[in-house]
Amino acid sequence: ISFFEAVQSLARRYGINLPERNMSPAQKKVVSQRQQLFDLNRQVMSFFTGQLSDHSSGQIVRSYLEKRGFTQEIITQFGLGFAPDGWDNLVGFFRKLNISQSLAINSGLIVPRQNKGYYDRFRNRVIFPIFDVTNQIIGFGGRVLDDSKPKYLNSPETPVYNKSRSLYGAHAAKKKSRET
Repeated sequence: ISFFEAVQSLARRYGINLPERNMSPAQKKVVSQRQQLFDLNRQVMSFFTGQLSDHSSGQIVRSYLEKRGFTQEIITQFGLGFAPDGWDNLVGFFRKLNISQSLAINSGLIVPRQNKGYYDRFRNRVIFPIFDVTNQIIGFGGRVLDDSKPKYLNSPETPVYNKSRSLYGAHAAKKKSRET
């Protein structure tokens, strides 16, 4: 993370209000877009975790995770979820929340159709939110439940998610890493 993001993270953690710094309109737009994506990703994580806890669609996924050794504690700690089968579940969720089309596209969670409209990137997958070291959700990874391809699918590069600079689980390993 950048120095500025580190300062913001510490200020949030300890309830300190930071003074507004003078930024150009372009800088303000970038900061605003990043914060909007963080907020959107948090809402999307809630959508996916809600789908996992849904008795009808989530039961198969919960059984799958249980067979793979995931406890409820791990599922909760890592915010695991489920992207239900279907082409427009998230598209409809964004529409319901009045999320702007440009923000939804920048999140990488919906993909333009060849003709017109959009479809969900993640369908019928266990969802693993990807956190940065400040506990902001920067992207998602998904694993299929059957033999579909690709087996694993991650969010594309976005203004908040850079694959080469992100390590899954770093937020959870931070405390233990400091201790050892």
